Amino acid sequence: MALASLLLFIRSTSAVNVMDSHTIDLTRFIVMLSDALELAAPGMARHQTKTSYIALRIADKLGFSRARKRDLIYASLLHDIGALSPEEKVELETLNPLLVEKHSRGGQIVLSRVPLLSHSAAIVGNHHVPWKSLRDQDEPEGFDSNIIHLADSVEIAIDWANYVLFQHEMEQKRIHKLRGDEFAPEIEDAFQEVSSAEEFWLRLASPELPSDFAEDESLVDYRCSIAEFAPISRLVRDIIDFRSTFTATHSSGVAASASVVGLLLGFSEDDRIALEIAGNLHDLGKMAVPNVILLKPGSLDEKEMAIMRQHPYHTETVLARAKVPAHIVEWAGLHHERLDGSGYPHRAVAADISLGSRVMSVMDIFTPLAEERPYRGAMNRESIRRVLNDGANSGALESSVVELVQDGHDTIHKAMKAAPDGAALFYRTQLAG
Repeated sequence: MALASLLLFIRSTSAVNVMDSHTIDLTRFIVMLSDALELAAPGMARHQTKTSYIALRIADKLGFSRARKRDLIYASLLHDIGALSPEEKVELETLNPLLVEKHSRGGQIVLSRVPLLSHSAAIVGNHHVPWKSLRDQDEPEGFDSNIIHLADSVEIAIDWANYVLFQHEMEQKRIHKLRGDEFAPEIEDAFQEVSSAEEFWLRLASPELPSDFAEDESLVDYRCSIAEFAPISRLVRDIIDFRSTFTATHSSGVAASASVVGLLLGFSEDDRIALEIAGNLHDLGKMAVPNVILLKPGSLDEKEMAIMRQHPYHTETVLARAKVPAHIVEWAGLHHERLDGSGYPHRAVAADISLGSRVMSVMDIFTPLAEERPYRGAMNRESIRRVLNDGANSGALESSVVELVQDGHDTIHKAMKAAPDGAALFYRTQLAG
């Protein structure tokens, strides 16, 4: 997509009116996030989306309120978020008890850090626990967890490479045999009723499935503010970075340092929050990059670099389709563009690159230079200065931002280091191992 067309696409999908530039359709974003997370494990493509559709139909049959249904669908769309690497996502299909417990607990921990998703977090924590273990416990979200358990079980059992209507009756019988022990009777009854029509299974297999959530009036009646969305962007940052201890610091450092630069540039409070959000989301497209490339300690070869250079394109298109405000999409998506046209993926030039994107470009270079990496130590101030000056002198980087970063080095470096240290500590103590 040519840059002019891309920017038009971003603005047409992200900035419908003035209000949309200050709020975000949370359901649409979570649908797109769920799809993006599954880029990391192509073998399980759309698993969370299909699971969520089954849960949605059951919740409708059970007459759930809007708020309760929304919490359930957010939980089901993100129920495997605790499986941090592509390898872990694939291994979940083996239903190894230790891995199942780890990813359920990890998902609950990660989601519980976001106030808007706190109820969904509790649902995720028990989504593999059988009903016989939940029915006598004081777990208010246990019933809703069991809906996801049933939906997840059905989605995994179906062979989507074969025609679904040759399988659905056998699957209904399998679920019925587990009634009372694995699944709550009311949930099993609702599943049998909604799945009795062929339409249910054909819709489940349809490539248009995600639109069901983005257009459901009972799910899209809530828009969150930029400030409310910031913790969700940190959640995404953590999922991107926590794929390994090698990458558990980068996005948090870019976001924190970019926010400080925004303050020094005189950005408004909302725009500084937007800069932080863009920093948190700028590497979202790396979910499509295999770990063997992402975590390679040395230089990438030509083929590996070609794969890596796709990630900003995926970042901007996912965020645009999620209708994230246009300026955040641009700031996050154009962070590898350069003023002289030498960047990628659009070969944009100065006239196409806003100040926010110029800040992101500089901070995406500054941060990895200033942080410890497994294969080298952090560079000192003078070495960083030379690299940034080379970029500014060649016309690739915004010279005024480079100069400001050098003048405010100590303040920016302190913020940059504090954020990754906190993220890495959370990873080591709560999720790793």
